[in-house]
Amino acid sequence: MKRSWALTGGFKGTYFLAAVVLGLITLAINFATSLLGLIPILGQIAAPLIQLLFMSLSTILPAVAYHDLRTQKEGTPTAELAKVFE
Repeated sequence: MKRSWALTGGFKGTYFLAAVVLGLITLAINFATSLLGLIPILGQIAAPLIQLLFMSLSTILPAVAYHDLRTQKEGTPTAELAKVFE
């Protein structure tokens, strides 16, 4: 937690705002897909596809934030971060 606190230093407000906006987008998508679910066949096909497309943002945002913060604060190149997955 200490490292995370230090890594996000100076950007806490930005990432908090990004999380709030992402939460609002998620609420809007959930509302839209619930309305779309009222359409008999199209809604049952389209709603899960839309949710799959937009809900992936909730996993992409933290990953991109981590990469950008790590690169900016510690100068860690992308190739070094990718070694974790080898």
